[in-house]
Amino acid sequence: MTQQELEMQLRLTLADGRLSKEERRDLGKLFDDLVMQPELLSFARNKAFELARERSRDGQLETDVVIWLERVIQTLDRARMQVQPVASGAWFSPGRDCLEAIIGLIEQARSYIDICVFTLSDDRLTQAVLAAHNKGVGVRVLSDQDKANDRGSDVDYLSRKGVNVLLDTSPYHMHHKFALFDRKWLLNGSFNWTRSASEYNQENLMLTDNDSLVSAYVGEFNRLWQQHRKGVFHAQ
Repeated sequence: MTQQELEMQLRLTLADGRLSKEERRDLGKLFDDLVMQPELLSFARNKAFELARERSRDGQLETDVVIWLERVIQTLDRARMQVQPVASGAWFSPGRDCLEAIIGLIEQARSYIDICVFTLSDDRLTQAVLAAHNKGVGVRVLSDQDKANDRGSDVDYLSRKGVNVLLDTSPYHMHHKFALFDRKWLLNGSFNWTRSASEYNQENLMLTDNDSLVSAYVGEFNRLWQQHRKGVFHAQ
């Protein structure tokens, strides 16, 4: 199943402005088949909202479109309850694959998310991180002090919203790009958490649940966190 095929299925169910029981059953089966592809489930959720906005009039959604959207999201959420991150995976950009993979993993995390990235400026990722924090997931973000001052950086925003943020205040760069989810899954690669990484750059991400690799990165994150604790970022 490709993103284009998934979008077509959603468009077909919206064509008559309603989601029948048969269509809802078929969508449920489709979403269940995608439980090992969290990036596609995230894509489906985002695309459903996008399609609903396309049908709006003067910024207002018609009642039948609202009902369609609610039923699609409910069907998606039931499928996502079954989702566990895949044991391993790889994604590449440009394109939405890396973005959707990160969002899917953030949304699936139940207890902890540790993010160690050079910069964070993609609003879509920022909102996913904030949503996880707001539902009670323990989120820690470690980033580079110099990049935090860039136009478009979201670390100040996350800090003001209560997310636990630390900055590398050393004279050198914190150039990592990895994240840990529930301390069971490691996401690592060249991918910067920026829009340009998704839209233009040749980047990569790799996911693994290998115990030795996860443990090594958990240890490194905790070491860096303690090292830079004195540099806790306070929003001005």
